Amino acid sequence: MGLGSIARTVIPSSMRARLRRSPTVRWMLGKMYAGVASVKHPLAPYTFYFDRARHPGMAAGGVDECEDMEFAKRLIEAVGAKTAWDVGANIGAWSLFLAGTKPIERVICFEPDQANQRILNMNRLRNGITDIISIREVALSDHPGEATFYGDPLTGCTGSLEQSSDFIEKHYGAKRTEYKVTLSTIDSEIAAGLPPPDFMKMDVEGHELAALKGATRLLAEHRPTIQLEVSQNHDEVSALFHSHGYVMFGVTTGKRIERADFATAAVHESMLGRSGLGV
Repeated sequence: MGLGSIARTVIPSSMRARLRRSPTVRWMLGKMYAGVASVKHPLAPYTFYFDRARHPGMAAGGVDECEDMEFAKRLIEAVGAKTAWDVGANIGAWSLFLAGTKPIERVICFEPDQANQRILNMNRLRNGITDIISIREVALSDHPGEATFYGDPLTGCTGSLEQSSDFIEKHYGAKRTEYKVTLSTIDSEIAAGLPPPDFMKMDVEGHELAALKGATRLLAEHRPTIQLEVSQNHDEVSALFHSHGYVMFGVTTGKRIERADFATAAVHESMLGRSGLGV
């Protein structure tokens, strides 16, 4: 049992919460867990690399969201997806999963967080899959240009274009980093030459409505299957999907839903018969 697992077993959660808010404790943990580590990806034939200081939970428990990936695997195989987009790729857990799932042949990652980009590219290079995975260092929104990105220097997992979403201040008493990032839209990326996705995973920490608004042509013409996290604007996201002829399913239940859940799969009605999902 590792040190992190022992701490979670022995130290009460209320005390762990107080410790997380101590800059001294965070500094000590950063020193203790400094460096890159790796684990075998449970759902892909690749090694998953991560920063131990920014992702200590991965050192203790391995890759997160495996159940969501299993759900996505069934969809990908059912609809025969060959091109996948990983929007909000973070450091590449989903990217490696997608690259190792048949019949996918190409994975295009979008990740604006500068620290995450380094590990994401490491996962791409060290696994020798530069022919499958490509990286776009931009944030997807409803318009092109430039915006402030609010980075998460502690966990690397909650960076966002949304100023109001501040996980590390609430839970750790820490400050986010702010820097400018390039904005693009899904439709403009395709217009510039990228192949449209057959399957798209999206995890953009509250900015999903804006990202989807930048994909109106994709949703109307190519109709990809989408699996995403919806953390706000649930009614607006639901209305957008309904307006484009999509049916939504809860990832945790596999059942049809009318209002977007935190973990949602959206399948165009024309693909329902192939998706394997009941209605």
